Amino acid sequence: MAVLPILNPQASLNQISKAALAVAPAMALPHDIPNTIAFQNAIALEDKVEKGVINKPSTLTELNRLDNSTQIFSLDQAARLGFSCACADAKYNRRIYVKNFIQYQEITENDVKVWYGIGIRWVVNVKVIDANAKLTGIPGIAASADAKNVEATSEFQVYGLNNPKITKIAQTVPAELNLENYGAMYAAFEKITELIANEETIVSPLIVATILKEEDPEQDFAKSVGVSWAIASIASGKTLYQSQINFSDDLSFGDKEIIKSVYFYFTKNDDSNAVPDKVSRERAKKILKKIRIKKTWW
Repeated sequence: MAVLPILNPQASLNQISKAALAVAPAMALPHDIPNTIAFQNAIALEDKVEKGVINKPSTLTELNRLDNSTQIFSLDQAARLGFSCACADAKYNRRIYVKNFIQYQEITENDVKVWYGIGIRWVVNVKVIDANAKLTGIPGIAASADAKNVEATSEFQVYGLNNPKITKIAQTVPAELNLENYGAMYAAFEKITELIANEETIVSPLIVATILKEEDPEQDFAKSVGVSWAIASIASGKTLYQSQINFSDDLSFGDKEIIKSVYFYFTKNDDSNAVPDKVSRERAKKILKKIRIKKTWW
């Protein structure tokens, strides 16, 4: 099952180019997805929702679902999904964390889902300086920033909510993420979520996500192969670049992202020419020892 992750509402399928489509690090998507029937169905459903052909929610009480997940993207993925990423330097050492508080109603047609709703996203742009940085969520990033292991900035993106109090809070939140500012940022995020139900808040739901599913079991199998290959490459001390070029003669964008995400998970560094350190190699070997195989090459 392949899934197109949440899109920034300012970059719906109709607004971004087909070539700009990207996938979340933990998900695999066919490289030719823009040409599939499912992709066309997604565009058609967005049109119907926007034009009112399909009934859409207009009040807060109709938004009966909540997404409070945190997603992680590479800089390229975040930009292609419509998130503003001003810093392009050292992009392979960057990650974009998106903490969601989205209330929505799900509209489904032809195996495509559109989330119509309102809410806030806390977008954190992280530049990894030290490969040993602890990136366990936004609080961990703040602590790592104080330890000079990362540099991080953040912003609030508010959708479908009109309240001067919310606007003021979103505009006055500190831009630099560190332990000192984290408390104020978290309090501001919580305050905005509380103000959603405030009588002074005007709610105007819009498309906050388009999720596209493509039935293709081979993609799941390919993902598993890519993950295993990357772990074995790390165990052998190969660089990300070496792992990618030796994986396949026809390396797709999805394959590259799967391998890159595994490398970043183990090493916290997706510099394509960086050699995995001893700790990363030992972690990879420990996982591989659980697999019974006759011959190893690491």
